Amino acid sequence: MNEYTQPATIYKYHFIKQQLLESLVFEKKLAELFGLGISKIDDHESYAAFTARLTELLSDHLTENEVMAFLPLHGDLTDLESFLYTFQEIQVEAQAPERFQKQREDKLTLRMRKIGKRLGLRTGWAVLSFTNIFRKEKKSRTYWKHRILEAKLAESVYVVRFCELLLPFYEQFLKARERRIRQFYQVDREFEQSRLMKAEHMDWEERLSWIETDLKNAEEELDRFFNSVEGQTDEIFYLLREKAGTIEFPSRRLATKKILKGKANVVKELDRIVQAEQLVFFAIGEHWRLKLQNRALVFKLTEQAGEQGGILLEQLTTKLKPAFIKLKQELGGFATSDKSERDESKLAEIKYYVEKQVPELIQLVFHARLVNVFDRPLAQLEAAIRQTTEKHQFAAPVFDERAVSRKAFHEIKTRELLMGSVLGPLKQQFDSERKKLLVLVQKITTSLEEIQHTAHYSVDFYVSQQDNETAAKELKEGLSRTVKKADEILAYLASLAQLVESVFNEQGQVFAEQVLQYFEPHKLHSSVKQNQRREAAARRKVLLQQLLKKTGTLAKQYFHVLKELHSAFYHKYFNLKSLLGISYAAEPISTELSNYLSETQQAIGRLPLMYQKLYENVPLTDDRFYMPRRAELQYLTKAFEDWQEGRFAPVCLVGEQGSGTTTLFNFFEQSIGQYETIRLNFTENKVEDHELFELLRGLSNHSIVTNVDELIEHINQSAVRRVVFLENIHNLFLRNSGDFGNLFLLFKLISQTNQRIFWLTSCYLYSWKLLNYTNSISSYFAHVIEFSTMSPEQMRDLILKRHQLSGFSLRFGEPDGFSPKRNYQKMDDEEKQAFLKNAFFEDLGTYAHGNLRLAFIYWLRAIVKVGDGEIEIKQKRLDFSFLNSLKTPELTTLHSILIHGGYGVKEHSRIFRCSREASFRILMVLTDDGLLEKQDEQYLINPLVYRMLVSQLKSLNFIY
Repeated sequence: MNEYTQPATIYKYHFIKQQLLESLVFEKKLAELFGLGISKIDDHESYAAFTARLTELLSDHLTENEVMAFLPLHGDLTDLESFLYTFQEIQVEAQAPERFQKQREDKLTLRMRKIGKRLGLRTGWAVLSFTNIFRKEKKSRTYWKHRILEAKLAESVYVVRFCELLLPFYEQFLKARERRIRQFYQVDREFEQSRLMKAEHMDWEERLSWIETDLKNAEEELDRFFNSVEGQTDEIFYLLREKAGTIEFPSRRLATKKILKGKANVVKELDRIVQAEQLVFFAIGEHWRLKLQNRALVFKLTEQAGEQGGILLEQLTTKLKPAFIKLKQELGGFATSDKSERDESKLAEIKYYVEKQVPELIQLVFHARLVNVFDRPLAQLEAAIRQTTEKHQFAAPVFDERAVSRKAFHEIKTRELLMGSVLGPLKQQFDSERKKLLVLVQKITTSLEEIQHTAHYSVDFYVSQQDNETAAKELKEGLSRTVKKADEILAYLASLAQLVESVFNEQGQVFAEQVLQYFEPHKLHSSVKQNQRREAAARRKVLLQQLLKKTGTLAKQYFHVLKELHSAFYHKYFNLKSLLGISYAAEPISTELSNYLSETQQAIGRLPLMYQKLYENVPLTDDRFYMPRRAELQYLTKAFEDWQEGRFAPVCLVGEQGSGTTTLFNFFEQSIGQYETIRLNFTENKVEDHELFELLRGLSNHSIVTNVDELIEHINQSAVRRVVFLENIHNLFLRNSGDFGNLFLLFKLISQTNQRIFWLTSCYLYSWKLLNYTNSISSYFAHVIEFSTMSPEQMRDLILKRHQLSGFSLRFGEPDGFSPKRNYQKMDDEEKQAFLKNAFFEDLGTYAHGNLRLAFIYWLRAIVKVGDGEIEIKQKRLDFSFLNSLKTPELTTLHSILIHGGYGVKEHSRIFRCSREASFRILMVLTDDGLLEKQDEQYLINPLVYRMLVSQLKSLNFIY
C-alpha cells in the first residue's frame, strides 16, 4: 500500500467563513448601537440622533429587494481551484488489502462481489506461482491496481460534499440571524412605544445582553464548524481516495455529469435557503425603515412645534403684551382726566394719539404673523412627508414568523397613506384650534379699530354737543369703554398664549399616536382600506354638498316664487270679495303699531345720545360710516367724463327714500373740486312756476327771471361751466291734471343748457316709475342710475360698522317665544351668540328689505338694555296683517303719499279734489293709526310700515 501525503488544507474555506462573519457585522453594529444608545436616550434630541444612526445602518443592510443566489452572495466556489490544482487528473496505485476484504458497513451485494474479487486475485496468484517455476527471476505476488480520478474526487469532496455539510449549518445560521434581527426590531418598537406613547418601561438591557450572548455563540459555532469541516472533508477525501476506482467506489460515480448534477442540487438547496431568509430580512427591514421614517417625522413635528411655539409665546409676551399694557395706561389717563382739562389741545392730543398708536399696534400684530407661525409646523410636516419614500413593500406573514415569497409582498403607497389618513385628520383636528386663533387675532385687530373709532367719535361728539349737559359725561364713558376694550385685548392675548401652549404641546403627541397606530404591521392593510374608504367618503361628501347646495338654491327660488304667487292670489281674492260685497267685516287697525311706535320713540330716547347720533339717517359727508356704492359711482363718473367731452350727459339718480342719493352726491362733489357746484333741493312740492324760478335764481347770478327762456339765455351766456345738483325733482309735480308744468320746464332747461351745466338730479323710485310710465321722462336724461337694493349683508355691515364706534359690546338675547332646536342646547355661549346674531340679522333683512332707515329703527328698537359697556339686543316682531283690511280711500291716500314722497293737507286736497277739512281728517286718522308720521306740515309714510306697505301696494297693482 502506497502512503498518500495530503496537500495542505488550512484556509480552504476562509473566503466563505469570512463572509459569514461579515454578515454578523450588521448585528454587532446593532448591538453596539442599542447597547450604548438606549441607555443614553433621555430626550427627543438624543432619540432623534439614535433614530438617524439606526436609519443609516438599515440603509446599508437589509435593503436587497432582488433575490440573490448563494454563490454570488458568498463568492464563487471555484476559488478553490488553487487548491484543487494540486491534485492530478489520474493516478494508478495498488489497491490496499482492505479493498478485498469485507467491511462491517458493506452490504450483501458488495460482499459477494468482494468474494469474487478475492477469488480472481487468488486465481491470478496461483497462475503466477505456476509460471514462476519456469522463470529465472521469480515475480512477487501483488494486489490489483486501481485508477484514481484524483482531481474529480477532490472536486466532489471539497465542493459538493462541503456544501452538503454546510447546508444544515447555514440554515440554522440564517435562522439565528433572523431571530436576533427580529429581537432588535422588537426592542426598537417597544422602546418607541415607551418614549412616544408613554407605554410601560421594559427591561431592554437584559434582552440586549441575551442577544449579544447569542451573537457571540454564533461566532463560536461558526469557528467550530469550519474547524471541523476542514478535517471532515480531508478524512472523507482520504477514505474515498482509497476506494476510488474499485468496486466500492467505481469511477463512474466521479463522472463529470454526476459531479455537476450533485453540485447543482446542493447549490440549489442553498439558494432556496438564502432566498427565503433574504426575503424575510428585506420584509423586516422595509417595515423597520418605514417606522424609522415616520419616527423622524414625529421628531420633526415636535421640534418645529417647540420652536414655533416658543417664537409665538415670545412675540406675545415680549412684544405685544407690553405694547397693549402701555395703550391701556394711556387710554386710562385720558378717561380719568377732569372736565377742565378737556380743552381743544387735550382733545386734539387724544385724537392724535389713537390715530398714530392704533395703526402702529395693528401693524405690530400683522408683522407678528401669528397665523403663519401657528401653521408652520404642520406646513413643514407636510413638506417633509412629500420628501419621504413614496411606496414601500410590505409582507404581512413575516410578522407572524411565517415564510414569505415574492407573492406575499404588496406595494403600499405610504406617502399617500401619511397624507390622507394621518396628516388629513390631524389638520382637521387642529383646524378648530386654528379658527380659535384667527378669531382671537381678529378680535384683537377689531378691538383696536373700535378703540380708534370710539375715541375719535367720542371727541367729535363732545365737540359738536358741548352745549349739551350730558356731552362731557358721555365723552368720559366713551373713553372708559376704550379702556375696557384694552382690557379685552389683554385677555385675548392671554387666551392666545394658553391656546399656543396647549396646541403645540399636544401636536407632536397626537401625530405620534396616529402615525404609530396606522403603521402597525397587523393594521397596515386595514389602514390602507380605511384610507380608501375615507377618500371615497370625502368624494361622496363633496358631491352631496354640491347637490344639497344646488337643491337648496332651487328650493329657495321656487319658495319665493310660490310665496309671491300666494300673496298675489290672496290679496286679489280678498279685494274681489270686497268689491262683490261678500267679504267679512273688516277688522280695525290694531293699536299695536301705534303703541309700538310710541314705545320706539321712548326706547330710543332712553339710549345714550352718542349712540342715537350714530344711527341718524342723514346724508354723509365723511367716509366714517360710508359704504361706497361702487357701481353707481362708476356710472356717474362715466357720465361726468361724457359731459366734459361735450356730450349730452344729464343724470338722474333713482332710489327709494333713504337709499343714499344725497350721500352719493356729497362724495361725488368732493371728487370734482375744480368745477363750481350748486346744490338745490326741492324739499316741498313746488307746482307754481314762480316757486321754481325763485329756487333757480342762483343759476342766473341772482337776476330776476320770469320765464325759462330768460333763464336759459343767462346760463348759456356764462363763461363758467358748472355742476348743478337738483335733489327730489319728484316734488315738481302733483298727480293732478295741470300740475306737471314745472317738471317739463325743468326738462327744457336741462336739455338746452347741457353744454354749460352738468345736471345731476335725484328722484324717488316710485315717483320715477309713475312719471316714466305716463310721460316717458327717461328720454330727457342721458344716464338713469337706479340704485340697487341693499343686501342684508350690506345692511348688517353698515349697522355693525356704526356700532363699533360706540365702544359697546354686544349681546344678543333669546327672543320671546323662542323654541330652540336640540343642537342649540349643545352649543357653548359663543356659538349661541353667533346663532342668535345670525337669526336677528336674517329677521332684520326680511323686515327692512333693503331699506336702511327702517333697519336703523329696527336695530335701535331691539335694544333692551344698556349698561356696563354692553348693549343687549332682542328682536321683536310686528303683525302687519291689518294692512289687508285697509279700504280703497286709505290705500289711494297712502299710494299718493308714497309716489310724491310726502306732502301736506293742501296737496292732498288738490289731488283728491276734496275740502281741506276732509283731507285733514283722512291724514290725521292714518297718522293716529301709525301708518303716517308728521314732520312739520308734511305727512310721510311711517318707516316702520314702509316696506310692508310697498309690498301690499304691489300686490294690489297700485305700483309696479
